[in-house]
Amino acid sequence: MQAIKKFSIGNLAIYAIKHGVLRTNTYIIFSEDPKKALMIDPGESSNVIVDFLKNRDLNSIWVIGTHGHFDHVCGVDEIKSAYNAKFFMSSEDLFLKEHNKKVLKRFNLNEKDCPLDPDIDLKDLEKIEFDDQEIEVLKTPGHTPGSILLYLREVDLAFSGDTIFAGSIGRTDFFGGNEEEMKKSIKLILERVNADALVLPGHGIEFRLAKYIDFFNSIIQS
Repeated sequence: MQAIKKFSIGNLAIYAIKHGVLRTNTYIIFSEDPKKALMIDPGESSNVIVDFLKNRDLNSIWVIGTHGHFDHVCGVDEIKSAYNAKFFMSSEDLFLKEHNKKVLKRFNLNEKDCPLDPDIDLKDLEKIEFDDQEIEVLKTPGHTPGSILLYLREVDLAFSGDTIFAGSIGRTDFFGGNEEEMKKSIKLILERVNADALVLPGHGIEFRLAKYIDFFNSIIQS
């Protein structure tokens, strides 16, 4: 079962769709041009997302994976097939391809493929221009080597993937995780993202960064 929530921020309409076996948050952003959409983390299966979009007359979709775990990006092929979408992800997480197959099997999703073939590599990309929005791409390894945070500075909005959550941080004990890298990434976020920013994470609820700055500083110093 999915849950859908809408945010209106500046001239952006953002739909958060919670779905999948790990209740991943997929975000779909519409700006000035109603025929364009930006999608963040399509989930492990995008049937719900395709159904949500089916009555919209879209001619362009960009899909960004905040990292390469199955529950965030394995549904991208369904979006690409339906909309000829471009897929952005860091090549640092391509090593997760075989690992994702094992995890999918664990969740009885054996029939699901997860090719992880980005059209555009975010490894060295610092900014993305979507419609009238400039999106900063912050490299935030720790949960995975290729994890990123997307920051729309003009409207103080961040998409954190599985790096930070409301009162917690992403796990570093998974394959490819690194605790020290996570601390550095959290420090980078506190340096580069305004405290008033609204953060939309890969799981759970949205939050203002300021509310948890003391907690995040305690992680850095631990």
